[in-house]
Amino acid sequence: MDSLATDGVEPTGDSVDDLVSHLRDQFKAVGLDPDAPAPRDPGRQTGDDPSGDTDGDTTSTRPRCDRATATANLLRGISSVADGVPPALARGFVGVSTYDLFRVLSGSEVASVTTDTDGVVRFDSLDVTPAGPDESTAAAVHECLIDELAAADRHQTELTAATPTVPLSVRDRIAAAVFDELPDGAVEPTTFAFTLPDPSELGSETMAAYTDDHPPLVRERATLDDWHRRRQPADAARFTELTDRIVNRGLRRDLDHRVLRIMTPYDDDTFAEFASGFRSLLRSGFEIRLLTRHTRQRWQWERLRDNLLGELDENRNQVTVRTYSRYKEYGRVDFEDGDDDRSEFGVHAKLQTVGGSEEGAALLGSANFMENSYHWNPECGAYTEQSRFVAAAIDFFDVVWELSAADEVALDRLQEVPDRSLYPSYYS
Repeated sequence: MDSLATDGVEPTGDSVDDLVSHLRDQFKAVGLDPDAPAPRDPGRQTGDDPSGDTDGDTTSTRPRCDRATATANLLRGISSVADGVPPALARGFVGVSTYDLFRVLSGSEVASVTTDTDGVVRFDSLDVTPAGPDESTAAAVHECLIDELAAADRHQTELTAATPTVPLSVRDRIAAAVFDELPDGAVEPTTFAFTLPDPSELGSETMAAYTDDHPPLVRERATLDDWHRRRQPADAARFTELTDRIVNRGLRRDLDHRVLRIMTPYDDDTFAEFASGFRSLLRSGFEIRLLTRHTRQRWQWERLRDNLLGELDENRNQVTVRTYSRYKEYGRVDFEDGDDDRSEFGVHAKLQTVGGSEEGAALLGSANFMENSYHWNPECGAYTEQSRFVAAAIDFFDVVWELSAADEVALDRLQEVPDRSLYPSYYS
């Protein structure tokens, strides 16, 4: 930037004075003092003192002037070669921010301006008389930009070399403030629940029967093994693990609300896998509430009896089983005609909760309490200890539990299951 002037253009004193007078009015219009002193030298200053005397060498001899005059000089100096004023020039030459300069010029008759994302005031048009070659403005603008670049370079170097440290007490206060602003129960862990066949869990004999020597299934086994060993996300766990976590939370914590809730439409001998944990919960005073579907075949009721109640040799009075199934059209079941063919709906959710909302946990998803759901089918869901989520899950379970009160299954009734299908009490 050797020159910011246009050779051969000599401004008249009146035109400069008119520009300064106009800018002074604009400063006043936006609430800024036009007569406040601008920086003595927007470039490198090595000897200025607060009194304004120059004791050392300076690279510019431009006298101190007011904001309005400095703005006029700046506009005249860059009018022929630049299309805007960057923040460095606004601060160093006039002593204002580019936002304030924009406010002054946006209502001005001499300029049409906009701002960009870098804070530069851009000229759409600028109607001022350029400065002559004898002015010191160009050199001062040049010096100001050089100093700004040098300062930015120093700042970058300092930041690169710096090792920020925060006193422990300050960090503690920040952490406490952030924690206090969090909603209650917002920081409890949540885990993605899944089922996907795991070759190592199922065992080599089971997997050999599954794949035989069929190449596509051999490759599928390798993919499953790789996912479980290397690619399984850290925040994911199997439904089997998470059901254990539900049971263990009841055993290892002194929970005030000692209830294990299980909602599953279908079940098999998977119940037997967790029977030991269920027995321990019952011995420690827990109640187990099971919600399932009602319209089962005799063998399904017998399987429930054998796999759940058959494994619980004591404290059976703490186990309650209810069913919820309904028909979309009301009518009594005619047992002589056999099974009813009306459209049915009922429990389909899969949900487990333990404890109360402030202390417990919930597990939900697509998995029934069955072998396929826990070991084979691709299933997914979520486990959480987030108190508001747990509260919502418990409330949902309890309203269905309330609706199913008429179909509470007496345990002694399961000892001798009748040789026919069982139906909800409202229809039988």
